[in-house]
Amino acid sequence: MKQEDINSELMPSVLKRVMKNYPTISKEETNKERDDSRNIEFQKQKDSAEDIRVAKSKIGKKNRKPSSHCLLCEKTIDEIGGKRVVAQKTLGTYISATYRGGGDPDFPDLSIKIDDARYILFCGKKGMWTDELIEKVKEIYFNNEHPWFCQKCAGKTCHICGEILNNPIGSDVIYDDGCISHVAVLCYNPGCVNESCENHKYVRFGKV
Repeated sequence: MKQEDINSELMPSVLKRVMKNYPTISKEETNKERDDSRNIEFQKQKDSAEDIRVAKSKIGKKNRKPSSHCLLCEKTIDEIGGKRVVAQKTLGTYISATYRGGGDPDFPDLSIKIDDARYILFCGKKGMWTDELIEKVKEIYFNNEHPWFCQKCAGKTCHICGEILNNPIGSDVIYDDGCISHVAVLCYNPGCVNESCENHKYVRFGKV
């Protein structure tokens, strides 16, 4: 018998003895390992996406503190009194991911792009947003602050004496810590701060 024929006959038996020393892996186990690997990779991607979402959420919720003075008259809140108004139906500025323009011809919306994903939206009477005022607003936002209007500049004053109202109804107001709340219109007269005016109302513990 030739050596090649002997090798051919011995090879199957040798392979059998060798294979006994190694565990066999079934097709089901191979598929399971592949699925487990895919699941681990998917979980990593999911965790990464969740981390990004949480980070963005924290950034979005971070309060911008009010700037040092009224955007229009440049007086501080201590000088003028009352509350800081950041938005009304036809007045205000805010950051948005959506472009807006036009609308009411007397109070048109204006959007200024500040980066690839965001705009500063300006609401106000036609012609009020000059280039100089727009630059002031941009600078305030870039300083991580929020622009605001005093009650006199926002028109929240007494119809009799012209002094500020106790509450700027129909307005969003900003506090020292950056929190913003809405003063609802509840069909009542908040009165003004001028003690000599017939529209004056005494405020106790923050309530009219």
